[in-house]
Order: sequence, then C-alpha cells, then structure tokens
Amino acid sequence: EEKFITLDGRVVDVEVTGKYIKYNGKSATLGLIRNITQQKIAENALRESEKKYSELVRENPDAIVSLNENGVFLTFNPAAERLSGIQAAKVLGNNMEAVNLLKPNSLEKALREFRLLVSGKERKPFELEINNLRTPWIVAEANPKLIKQKDGTITVQFTLRDITERKLIEEELKKSNEELATFIYRASHDLRAPLRSLLGLIELLKIENNPAAIHQYIQHMQKS
Repeated sequence: EEKFITLDGRVVDVEVTGKYIKYNGKSATLGLIRNITQQKIAENALRESEKKYSELVRENPDAIVSLNENGVFLTFNPAAERLSGIQAAKVLGNNMEAVNLLKPNSLEKALREFRLLVSGKERKPFELEINNLRTPWIVAEANPKLIKQKDGTITVQFTLRDITERKLIEEELKKSNEELATFIYRASHDLRAPLRSLLGLIELLKIENNPAAIHQYIQHMQKS
C-alpha cells in the first residue's frame, strides 16, 4: 500500500501490485494500481468505532461480559471484576462452566439462556446469583444480547447489573406484609367473640320489654 498525490493535489491511498510478464518477446513488469481510499476510510472508521465501543465497555459501571458460541469468555470488563471478585485474566479463554462465577442453580439457568440465545431466540432479562467469596449474597440482573460479526461468527454479551440492594428491600417488604397479614388475622380472630356476644345482646334487646332486663343487657354490652 502506498500514498499517491493526484494531479489536483489530493492524497489518495493506493494498492500497488506487480508481476513479471512477457511482452513482445521481452521480459516486462506489469503494474496494477488500485485506489483504496474509501476502503481505508471505512477501515479507519471501523477501528475508531471499535475503540470507542471498547472504551465504553471498559468504563461502564455495569458488568459486561461476552462469550463466543462455545461459551468461552472473550471479554470481562473491570465492573465484572468488581462484581465477582475475580480477575479478568483468570476468566478470559475459559469456558463458562469452568469459571466459578455463578452459584450452581444460576449456572444452570445461565447455560440454558445462553443456548436459547445462540439458537436465535430472543431472551428477556433474568436474575443470577453471583459467586463472590467476599460477599455472601449478590444478585445481578442479566440482560442478554446476541451480536453477529461480519465474518459470520456470533458473540453473546451479558450486561450484569447489581440488584442486591433492591432484592433485600423486596425481601423486607415481603416480610413486613406477611407480619401485617398475620397481625390482621389474629386481631380479627380476637374480635369475633366479643362481636358475636354484642350481636346476641342486640337481638335480645329487640324482643325485651322489661326495662330492668334491658338495662342489664346494656351493662353487658358496655363490659364487652
């Protein structure tokens, strides 16, 4: 590849190839010059785009990991290192099943979702439990994405967002609701006997004509 200057002063990228030939019985060199300026512009734009994408993945606060169609890790950004407590060097090049990244039940779920995604089926976000030795319980929401490369290969990307705090709040709310339901049940049960007694006294008052008896019923109701 070379750079040529055209007659109007523009710099263009060219690809120069040559080969020896016979011309009129003599040895000669055939030179072919092809303008590849647009190709070089496209290649540079692609490299710049890939560079920006790589920087976005690296600086993203969410954990982002990618795997090839065989389940081998290709990328593992710094946020994924922080979430899992595992260094990227120990993950890259290894199969999903060989890396102690997920709890057993979550690994089964991740493998199932991975296979469905590779088969071409769209998948919704799902939850995974991360196997972090420093933190006993971490829950992440996994957002899967299938990326088709120009060469026909596919890459599966998972964006993992830490939702542990949200899950803890949900568990606390669930516990509070259960305790409230238990309290209401017990309170309503405790009120049933006095209410039945009051309803019985009211029915007696409806048919009683003796003032002394009515007064006695009223006193019972006040005590109830």
